[in-house]
Amino acid sequence: MATLIQDSWFAIKQEKDIGSTLKGTIDKGSIGQLLVSTARRGFGSFVTIERYRNLIAANRGLDEADKTQADSLRACGVKTCHIMSYIVFQKGGYDKVGFTSKDLHNHISKTRRGKVKDGDAFAVLAYLFSKADSDPLFLGKFTLKDGRLDNLVWADGESVIDYECFGDVLAFDTTYKKNVYNKPLVIFSGTNHHGQTTIFGCALLSNERSETLKVRTEGIFGNHRWNKIISKYGLAKNEWVQGIYNGRIKWVTAYLREHFFGRIRTTSQCEGIHSLLKNYVDSKTSLLEFMHKFSEVLRHYRNNHLTADFETFYKFPILTTCLKSFEKQAAELYTRNIFKLVKDEIEAAGALNVTECPNSGDIVELFEIRRLPCSHIFGVLKHRNAKCVPTSLILKRWTRDAKSDFICSIGEQDTADDIVPTLRCGAMASICWKLCDIFSKNSADYREISGELLKLILKVQNKGDAQARLSPTSALIGDPAVVKSKGAPSKVPKGQKRRRCSHCKSSRHFVRTCPLLAKEDSPAEYSNAKDEPVVLI
Repeated sequence: MATLIQDSWFAIKQEKDIGSTLKGTIDKGSIGQLLVSTARRGFGSFVTIERYRNLIAANRGLDEADKTQADSLRACGVKTCHIMSYIVFQKGGYDKVGFTSKDLHNHISKTRRGKVKDGDAFAVLAYLFSKADSDPLFLGKFTLKDGRLDNLVWADGESVIDYECFGDVLAFDTTYKKNVYNKPLVIFSGTNHHGQTTIFGCALLSNERSETLKVRTEGIFGNHRWNKIISKYGLAKNEWVQGIYNGRIKWVTAYLREHFFGRIRTTSQCEGIHSLLKNYVDSKTSLLEFMHKFSEVLRHYRNNHLTADFETFYKFPILTTCLKSFEKQAAELYTRNIFKLVKDEIEAAGALNVTECPNSGDIVELFEIRRLPCSHIFGVLKHRNAKCVPTSLILKRWTRDAKSDFICSIGEQDTADDIVPTLRCGAMASICWKLCDIFSKNSADYREISGELLKLILKVQNKGDAQARLSPTSALIGDPAVVKSKGAPSKVPKGQKRRRCSHCKSSRHFVRTCPLLAKEDSPAEYSNAKDEPVVLI
């Protein structure tokens, strides 16, 4: 049967099955006409080919503008599915996009693989070595196992400075499924002088050893102290007392009440970091991509710090309490967020009527818990007609000058040579925005200027690629082995074949973790080396 279709013409290079309902050979006649020879295959309806024009492989593909736009959105942390939705909305429908969601996923995967052509481990170590060269305070270590990257710990200069200033309290927790190798991720964090979360460093480990955590727990709740109490009061055979000790993990809240922990009482701070991080990385993220995404997370927190610094140094609060001398001193000393806490204590002290000074030990105990003057301290000072808080009751870590003794590594690098590229980028961005506004109003102008800009971008990129080829590309360190996750392994459904390694055909591993490839790719100097840490600086 032959049918003549009047429509805009398109070509199919080879024979295709359309929806399993027809099989046809398409012969192109004149422009605007197609002669379709079809054969029925057990179905009583004819399928119009026009509906599937945008799905045929010969007609699909991402042009340079789509690739550039997708790469830019992906670099900002936008997920692939959301990029596809944005482009569909931008172009007015799926039939006008010119490619499918699978094509977009393939392009992003190809781009990701191209960045680590010498190996993921080699690429990430080269990235960290370049960071160490540009940042004099950068710290990092890594270990190898059988020629593969095993453990990796790093901290940039600003994180090192934050640890020196606010490292009296450190919190850390482990999270999983943040990289393609399933390595446990540990982020070390604390609180700065604004009471905000600050990150001290990061580690990708080969496993999570619970024995280390048990040793730390025993250091807090030592057996010798408990045995001393039991022997003193003769409670060795008391079942209730022994049951209380067996549930000692629940004592943590009571322990926190007597010690200073920088306003960290639960694991909510670590969970907040993990919640933000999951918007940037997932179980398909390579190590190099993880490094860039983690830098985005650091920039997010440090922008919050910068905003808080601006609120502290360039805005002065209005004094509203009856103890204005104490309130003014607190406003000049503390950061804005901490001042709000101290101000609440000053307001509470204004309502106190002190008739007798209490034991100074009780007041000091309250101060040791928070390291901030409480309402009782202000009440006693008011009773003694003091005009200001003694310096012995002011902890520098909460003041606006907490980091005054340290010079930020980023500040040292802000030389004239570093400022010029930033100014150029801002100027070019303004020109480009004006260009986009003018040429987006006409379709012909849009296509013309888009093509010219893409040619210019490729020209500049080729210059950079030519310089990059001069550097050695031999990878000396193998990619990490995939860490076995907790829980029962996934079961293969009945009737489904188990995946095998494409190199040795074994069903116990995949090509990414093949031990034969690891021995072939790893040089003897690394494969025979002991598991000793290597310092990046």
